Order: sequence, then C-alpha cells, then structure tokens
Amino acid sequence: MKITDVQTILLRYPESTDSHSDAQHHFGRRSGLAIRLHTDAGIIGHSYVGFGVSAPSAEAVQVMIDRQLAGVLMGQDPFLPRRLRDLMWHEVEYSGIEGIAHFALTALDTALWDIMARALDVPAWKLLGACRDRIPAYAMVGWYYDDDDDLEKYRRAIATALEDGMAGIKIKVGRGPLAEDVHRIEVARALMGDGLPLMVDANQVLSRIEAERRGRVYEEMGCYWFEEPLRPHDKEGYGMLTRALGIPIAAGENEYAKYHIQELIAAGGCDILQPDCRRTGGPSEWME
Repeated sequence: MKITDVQTILLRYPESTDSHSDAQHHFGRRSGLAIRLHTDAGIIGHSYVGFGVSAPSAEAVQVMIDRQLAGVLMGQDPFLPRRLRDLMWHEVEYSGIEGIAHFALTALDTALWDIMARALDVPAWKLLGACRDRIPAYAMVGWYYDDDDDLEKYRRAIATALEDGMAGIKIKVGRGPLAEDVHRIEVARALMGDGLPLMVDANQVLSRIEAERRGRVYEEMGCYWFEEPLRPHDKEGYGMLTRALGIPIAAGENEYAKYHIQELIAAGGCDILQPDCRRTGGPSEWME
C-alpha cells in the first residue's frame, strides 16, 4: 500500500453565540484543519486538528502540510509510521519542530494510524494496544462565559453535563481573585453534590507563590486536581508545587513531544500527566 495524495480541508466556524474564556484565552473565532491521506488501495486515513483560539494558525498548518510535508509522504508505505515520522521531523527541523510544525506532524501521523486501523478493520484504540474497553469521561464546561455575571450560563452548562451522565466536572479558575474561584467552586459543588470529582484549571497564569496559596484552598475545598497552574517551561516550579501540595497537580497539555514530557516527569512536576493530542506529535510519538 502506498500514499497517493495528501488532502487538506480548511474549516472556519461561525462566531460563537455563546463564547467563553479561560484565565488567559478568549474562545470566539474558531478554525480547524481536516486531513485525508489517500492510498492506492482505496483506503483513506482521516484526522483533524482544531484551534479554539488563534484561528489563522490553521491556515499556517495547511500551508506547511501542502507545500512541505505532503511531498515527504507521497509514495510511502503508511504502515511505517515511525519511519515517516522521522522523515517529517527531518523536513521541518531547520525551522523548528515545535509549535505550528508539531500540529502538522500530529495531524499527519494520526491519519497514518487511521489508515492502518481501517486496513486491518479494527478500531484504532485496539491497534494502539488497549488495556480497557471503556473509561469514565468528565466535562470541561465550567468556562468564564461572556455576559454571565450571575453565573447563570455557568450553572446551566454544568447542569446539562450532569444530565448527560458525565462522571466529573472541570471548571476554570485563576482569572480573578481567589474569592471568585471559591465562589465558582461552591456553585459547581452545590449542583454536583459530593459524589463526583470536581477539577480546577488555571491555564498557566499563576506565579509559584500564588499557585501554592490557591492550591491549599482548592485542596481544602475537596477539588480532585489542580491543572496547569504555571507556565510549561517552569519544570522546577511544578516540582516544588507537587511536593508542597496534597492536591494532585495535573500538567503536560502544553508540552511538545516526548522529550519535554520526560523533563516534566524527571522534575517530579505532576501527579497526573495530560499530554495534548495536538501537541504531542501523534500516536507514534505519544506512545513512546
């Protein structure tokens, strides 16, 4: 089997009528890029990479794939994903493999694994090597919603997720003072009861001192984990927080490739590892 065509499809979404933010990003104008890898066997591999913010970045990824990486894959065997991963890394190494380049690598590598799964007629999760056939899912619905001073939209989003049977709820914190975080946690917990996990996510905006201060309060309030309190480069700070706090620290979403993940682990910087499927390089990379 050989790859015969690389197709990219740019998707632009209408401005959301119910836009929202986390502690540092506003999610309004969104875009995405769909990938189709065609083969001479008639099997097509699909993947998608989305941009909740920085919508023009999807266009940059499209250009990189169309003009630089597609040629690397043409005529190649999709059942050699790690070889193709190495060739693609070499192609973009001069300008850097992180950032925009890694989104492109992730999209293409994922499509390669989709081809293999379709060719073997198995779900991709089984092909990757499964250890269970189901996992609990939580809902990230506790955003900072626009025009929501009374938290009515916030309440409604959490209530809807609970009605849908979600096994936990994650909310955003860190944009305002600690008192605001406490109120948001109390509102969510009142809707959830005591039986489900409630997670908090600060999206990298806190200093080490402030993260420790707030983390102790989140811990006292029974939050299940404290996600991304610091910038991803501060591995030492993550290690300090993990040792100082009893609440589990979750991190890894903004790490590129296995090498930075290894640095985070070596620093003892998290209790719960959360690599992001768009930034980790695709299945070939994140399985390593």
